[in-house]
Amino acid sequence: MDTKMIEDFEQQRFQALIMQDYDLFTSMCDKNLIYVHNSGNVDTLEGYYHKLVSGYYRYLSIDYEISHVEIFTECVLVFANLKAHILVNNEEKQLNNRLLSVLKRNHSGLKLLAQQPTPIR
Repeated sequence: MDTKMIEDFEQQRFQALIMQDYDLFTSMCDKNLIYVHNSGNVDTLEGYYHKLVSGYYRYLSIDYEISHVEIFTECVLVFANLKAHILVNNEEKQLNNRLLSVLKRNHSGLKLLAQQPTPIR
């Protein structure tokens, strides 16, 4: 596994959010996903998916830059900077975060297992 494969995976999952391809997005997630939001709220895969398809979250643009990757036998830690323009319950928000994503490695590739943002103030 190399960093190019990881970068491609991450770009594909953010593109899926922008394109509102939520089935593709969820297929890239582990069933035990823990998704921490900028607000500190936490969602499971089911809860986050419901908020996406209902329109509660709508991603308009995402600028994502990986700063560091650590590859382990069963997981990958991806450290990145994320800026995004989103709608949260139809209210515009600008995100500026440092982001830690945990990707689970298995025989079929990668799955998002956890995401933890830290707002940059």
